Amino acid sequence: MKQETEYKKIIEELLKIFLPIGEKITVNDGDVILKTGEQNEEVYVLLKGSLKIIVQNEIIGILSDQGEIVGEISALTVSPCLADVMSSGTSELLKINIHSLTNLSNPELTQASLYKMFCLSLSSKLEQTNIKAKEFERLSHSLEEEVKKRTADLSARNHELNLGYGRLSSLHDENMKILKRLSLIEEEFLRPSIQMASRHETSKSGSPLMDKLLALQHELNFLNKERLDRESIKGKSVLVIEPDGKLRSLIKIALGGSGITPEVIQSSEEANLLISQKPWDIIFLTSEYLELAELIKINCPNSKLVISTKKGSVDHIGDIRKFDNISNIISYKEGDLYFNSKGLLTTFMKMISGDIFGIEKYINWGAEIKQFQITESEKRSEMRDQIVKQLNLIGIRKSLISRMELVLEELLMNALYDAPIDEAGNSIHNHKSRQTPVTLSDNQAIKVKFATDGVYAVISVEDPFGSFKKDDLMDYLENNLSIHDENFNQKKGKGGAGKGLYLIAQNSNLVVFNVARFTRTEVIAFFSFESTSTSPTQSFQYFEI
Repeated sequence: MKQETEYKKIIEELLKIFLPIGEKITVNDGDVILKTGEQNEEVYVLLKGSLKIIVQNEIIGILSDQGEIVGEISALTVSPCLADVMSSGTSELLKINIHSLTNLSNPELTQASLYKMFCLSLSSKLEQTNIKAKEFERLSHSLEEEVKKRTADLSARNHELNLGYGRLSSLHDENMKILKRLSLIEEEFLRPSIQMASRHETSKSGSPLMDKLLALQHELNFLNKERLDRESIKGKSVLVIEPDGKLRSLIKIALGGSGITPEVIQSSEEANLLISQKPWDIIFLTSEYLELAELIKINCPNSKLVISTKKGSVDHIGDIRKFDNISNIISYKEGDLYFNSKGLLTTFMKMISGDIFGIEKYINWGAEIKQFQITESEKRSEMRDQIVKQLNLIGIRKSLISRMELVLEELLMNALYDAPIDEAGNSIHNHKSRQTPVTLSDNQAIKVKFATDGVYAVISVEDPFGSFKKDDLMDYLENNLSIHDENFNQKKGKGGAGKGLYLIAQNSNLVVFNVARFTRTEVIAFFSFESTSTSPTQSFQYFEI
């Protein structure tokens, strides 16, 4: 405290000497007194206020004590300023030209006083610098310890991930062994048992024994198909281009149990190199790097290309239209680890097998799938009642059933009125009022399936026309799921498909479109048991073969 008082006393005495030879100036907030790189011949002594010292747009110090000096080093050494000095608020300064000191009656005394003041100022600055250096050293040591700790944590997590990938791979191998054993049971035991039972009149189709044997065979055939599909994965090359670290990890986890080891990269530069080096069986491309689609078309014309977009993103829809090699699009649902993982694996399996249809690909094995057929529009309510009855028996809450019922109605309307086309590809019924009865032939029957697996309730509607177009979906998404454009349906030339798509998306958590052009269209709507939101999800998947 005594040292600080003595310092202030000396400063006050020195200021009395320099006040007559200096010029008092007032500067406002933000005024620049000294600028980096400029020559300076002035020394400034702070009388009131405060000054900011700025280096490379960063404030490195603030001077607020009376007698603080700036500009002395550049003025004495005749060198450019090393920092910007700016007023913080209104400040009062004493401005002294370095050359005016030689014209004084007693220059030795004045210069000695000046240098004494400089020494005091520099000593004070050096002391502050030492304090900051010690603080920096402490922080640096602390950061080093934190970096070591985080590096160790990351190393441990990476080790855990590698162990996880290893366990998933082992689990995949074990599953494949089980599936092989089950296929042997079907071949060596079940098939002969069915043949033997069929020889007895009491065990014909329709009897409890035969029905159980046939149901078991159906399940084993499904598992055997899954085994064959998974075996077909071996040797397939998969390239994933995704800048989002979370999604890259998700993809690795999703495929960890499938036997696939994808090449996962994050930059377009890496992608350019790998796409040019060799062909790939499947390429997952984020919509952020959509410009690579042209390079893929040229270098990998036989690759199955899947474009991934983030939920709610419609920014790239216009660009997606430009590429005729984009037939598969998926939208990620943030925060839904279960469905994203399952959805990604299902997408890979669909691309490899070429079979894009079926709700059984998405739901857990063992879930019972109910199936109905309809050819008459007037039978819609009867079918809905049957499905609602089944949903009530399962115990699904009323609000979710209402959403499912609304979506089912819209899917049926689209399948009965909008989907049917003639041999020339012209629509047959979409000009008709939805109150006008429509009857389809037996070979044009609409198939309806629904199932629940404890996580999702799923409804699908399939028609045998394949008239749904990717552009219909793109138009709808570009309109941002809006039905405010009253002319939208008329522009599309459809009686109600635009509004139908809106209501389907409004009430579903995810919608999947599977299309075989002019052959088959399947629309699958998913409803989460946990979600209560009815806002538009814009989460969708589109596959076309």
